[in-house]
Amino acid sequence: MTTATVTAPAPPTTGRRRAGVLAAVLAVATVAAIPLNFRYPQPADGATEFSYADIAPIRETFWTLQILLSVEAIIAVPAVALGVLLLVRQRGATLATVGATALCLGAACYVTGTAGLATFYYFTTDPALLDPTAGARLVEEVSTGWKLYAMALPGMLLLVIGTVLQAIALWRSRSVPRWVPIASLGIVGMFFVPSSGWAGLIVQAPIVATGLAVAYFVWRRRAVED
Repeated sequence: MTTATVTAPAPPTTGRRRAGVLAAVLAVATVAAIPLNFRYPQPADGATEFSYADIAPIRETFWTLQILLSVEAIIAVPAVALGVLLLVRQRGATLATVGATALCLGAACYVTGTAGLATFYYFTTDPALLDPTAGARLVEEVSTGWKLYAMALPGMLLLVIGTVLQAIALWRSRSVPRWVPIASLGIVGMFFVPSSGWAGLIVQAPIVATGLAVAYFVWRRRAVED
């Protein structure tokens, strides 16, 4: 004689509550990126890398912004990936899963790279540790090489690939309005437009709209199903 254990299904309010928590976390993390990116500095004179002179006067602010943006990314990106997985159930489910995997891997690489970048600039611009002349030479030598960005750039590429795959999945699933997957592709603009200041706000607008839309539709779908 065998004894089977039957697990009672979770009450409807449990699923709705979980969806609400995910939607709230995603919405807060998405909106939090706006002021952080707006204040993020850009290299002087149109350069592609930060110089010692760029960071030294704002080393504390630069480190704080970089770390906060890293925390925001490691929360928001997996939340978006999970939200899309909840929205795409049949058509496009495989693409959504592959995209979610790429997004999570990309977020891990990107955050590791940016946190390392913040730490490098913070300590090399500390006059108590390095003479300003030596610090400037070190920054110039290291920042022009590929190793400083060895994690951040592949992470950004994976974020773009994951976003594109999940956009296609959302389009195929018809689970959200067509503008949502289209707006999500705004992440590509981050390669061409500075992510700070007013220009950065224009680039961020479709990304923020996508995050808020995914949060809303996840919550609404769960509420309707319950």
